[in-house]
Amino acid sequence: MCVQLNQLTGKLYFFSGSSYTRFDVKKQTMDTGYPRMIALANWQGVFSQGVDSACHLDKETVVFFAGSEFVKYDLLTEKALPGYPKKIDQESWPGLSFAK
Repeated sequence: MCVQLNQLTGKLYFFSGSSYTRFDVKKQTMDTGYPRMIALANWQGVFSQGVDSACHLDKETVVFFAGSEFVKYDLLTEKALPGYPKKIDQESWPGLSFAK
């Protein structure tokens, strides 16, 4: 399970397979109506079949990884940046041992 913190809304997102759950940091509770399917939610351009991992690139951008591909997701526009998904390789992630 991977965790992605959205610093703009105070929510934690837990991804597992093709679904996700949202946690309210301030209230310290899970939001009602979860888990939800990634494909049915507003994660435009994110891997609907599932996410292997995710991390913040900066305050407004999250990188989602699935298999041999990745997506940069803009938290402000709530969609993947143009041109994604891309392959994980030495050009996109130079020096990383898993990027072949």
